[in-house]
Formats: sequence, structure tokens, C-alpha cells
Amino acid sequence: MTKIKIDNAVDIKIREIQQYIVTNFSAHRAALKVRKEILIPIRSLQKFPDSGNFISNVYGDIKTKYQNYRRLIAGHYIILYLYDDTSDICFVDFIFDSRTDYLSELQA
Repeated sequence: MTKIKIDNAVDIKIREIQQYIVTNFSAHRAALKVRKEILIPIRSLQKFPDSGNFISNVYGDIKTKYQNYRRLIAGHYIILYLYDDTSDICFVDFIFDSRTDYLSELQA
């Protein structure tokens, strides 16, 4: 089974998303639901590490250092990860709200 390493910044971002929903909408159940919508696809990488599309195939012209990253869609969020098949580890390095211009952050 593939090991998953979630970057600390991604973990913080997931908690911030959850807290935002609770604080602004007083919706604890909705916050937990969104957290699950994000974590379930990440956990699925344990069995299906190749499941995401290469972002270079999806977006075309992308910086070379990101060409081997793969993309998962989780609700309104885009998760980018790198799969190292030699060590059988998925490195979850980025999470973005799909309703933002997240590609500009990768191009910067």
C-alpha cells in the first residue's frame, strides 16, 4: 500500500477551510463534510497512486518543476501531489480552491 505524506501547509489549509466554514456559517456538519470530501480522495491514493491526471496534460504549458505533479479534484478543491514510484510514496504538496486563479501561484 502506498504511503501518503501530506505537507504541513496542506494540513493547515484543510484546517483553515474547516474553521472558515464553522466561523462564518456556524455549520459544523458542513465543515466536517468538506473535510471528508478533501481527505477521502487523498486517502484513496494509498490504493490508487496513479489515479490523478498529470497537470501538464491538463493545463499544457506549466513550469517544468511541476510537470510530474498529478491532480485530484475534491469538491471545490484541487489537490496536487507527486508520486514517487520507486519509494511508493505520494507527496501531497498543494491544495487550492478551484474557484481561484491557482495556476498563477504555480507559475510565479
